[in-house]
Amino acid sequence: MGVVEDYKIESWTLFGCGCMIVFFRLFARWRVVGFANFCLDDYLMVLALTFDAALNTLAHFMMQVGVTNSKIDMATREALTEAEKIQRATGSKIWMSGWCTYAAVVWTLKFCMVIFFNRVMNSLHRQNLIRWAFWITGISGICVYMVFWLTCTPTYKLFQSWPYPGARCEAETPVFYISTLCFNVASDIYIISIPLPVLWSARLPPRRKFMILLLFGGGFFVIIAAILRCVLGLTSPVATTTAQWACRETFVAIVIGNAPMIKPLFSRTSWS
Repeated sequence: MGVVEDYKIESWTLFGCGCMIVFFRLFARWRVVGFANFCLDDYLMVLALTFDAALNTLAHFMMQVGVTNSKIDMATREALTEAEKIQRATGSKIWMSGWCTYAAVVWTLKFCMVIFFNRVMNSLHRQNLIRWAFWITGISGICVYMVFWLTCTPTYKLFQSWPYPGARCEAETPVFYISTLCFNVASDIYIISIPLPVLWSARLPPRRKFMILLLFGGGFFVIIAAILRCVLGLTSPVATTTAQWACRETFVAIVIGNAPMIKPLFSRTSWS
């Protein structure tokens, strides 16, 4: 079985698991508060799952096309036929759509987590931190999209192979990887830091503290996955490597974003 087939199996398996997790979340919320009392993050989680489906679909189209206007030498560029230029332009358009969809998944999940913290920590004197989290998440997301579409102007050069549009107009330019990583990791660290002092000082049974720490360990895995995605995207000639880590990152983020809401399903009171 080839690398592409392995990626297809892994990506859609993780997406299927993500769908089940979101379903359990919505079912648990319905049991606890009723459909009429769903909050904004419940609907945003469904939106994030929709973006994730689009991301997987785009990745599969990218596997079929296989190339963009990046990672080719000047002699090869000059020798491209019209059909090859069209193929690379198509690949670049899919790649840029993937960048935008990836950011949509990640930042929607960030907003879900911030909204959840805002709801459960309303009386714990963390409102200023949460207010800043909304601003940081929103501004960082806007900045990422500005980098995507303002780094190379005019925009059509992002899809051009020859004449050479310049390093900043390659669909796989390091500018996209590094800027997305910086905004992503910085906002993640801030969001994760909001509840830590409260949880650390809370008098909880060791088992519950362990489960909470495990959950936050998943948050750090998301950060590590984002870093690996950036490093491998800059160094690996194989597109599937970048796509695999994006898939793993978004899946773990979905697990973390839904785990607190699924917990009531394992409580006797929710079934009484």
